[in-house]
Amino acid sequence: MYTGVTMNLIHNDVSIDNLEADGVSLFDLVKSNCGSAKICPNVRGNWTDTNTITIGFLSAYAWSQTVLGALPLAVAAINREPTLLPGLKLRFVTADIGRPRPLLPMDKDSLSLRVMTQMRDLGVVAFFGPDGTCHTEAKLAAAWNLPLISHKCAGAQGPEIGGLGATFARTLPPAHKVSKSVIALLKAYGWTKFAIIAGDEQTAAEQQMDAIKELSESNGLTITAEHRFADYIPRHISRMERIVDQTYDKTR
Repeated sequence: MYTGVTMNLIHNDVSIDNLEADGVSLFDLVKSNCGSAKICPNVRGNWTDTNTITIGFLSAYAWSQTVLGALPLAVAAINREPTLLPGLKLRFVTADIGRPRPLLPMDKDSLSLRVMTQMRDLGVVAFFGPDGTCHTEAKLAAAWNLPLISHKCAGAQGPEIGGLGATFARTLPPAHKVSKSVIALLKAYGWTKFAIIAGDEQTAAEQQMDAIKELSESNGLTITAEHRFADYIPRHISRMERIVDQTYDKTR
């Protein structure tokens, strides 16, 4: 459920002067020429607070507000419980790194590293995200000895958590564990033929699909169709419905 505060936070026109939920978009705080050695004057004096813990949220796809909607609610819940962080207050800085910024014409890795650097300069001590590939971001966080917790990245270029740095953690199981669960479920219901609908190559779904295909072959299961669905946001649900219409009679 979205509140007025939550809806306000997901727009880029948030002002630091009217914050109500201890969060703000990074792009409202820093300008394009602010980097590791230069903090924008408008936040240099009033952003650092010894009684505040600041976390950073990185999103790698254009509809980040879907996930971001839960963040201010979680932060508010923590701040309402005085026993969780006695004498301290939690706040967050967000950045959508899934769409190009007019003044930052750079590739995704360069943009995410710049954003993380700017966040660290603002006092961020832990990162959440990104929700696509996270190899570069995890390595940078490890170099800084700061935690990075991903809610969607399954492993990027490292098969084990250690391959992404000592400070990386994830809430999404690795691809080989997801594939085992899917195959076990299909076999339990006696399905021998099925279609795969997966996300694009920039998400964990790519690894999961490959793992499912490999495990299906070794278990004698047949994949009748493969479809890509890059954006799961409900506004595109008609595309998903068409895929179901095209594939449902070729399964089981």
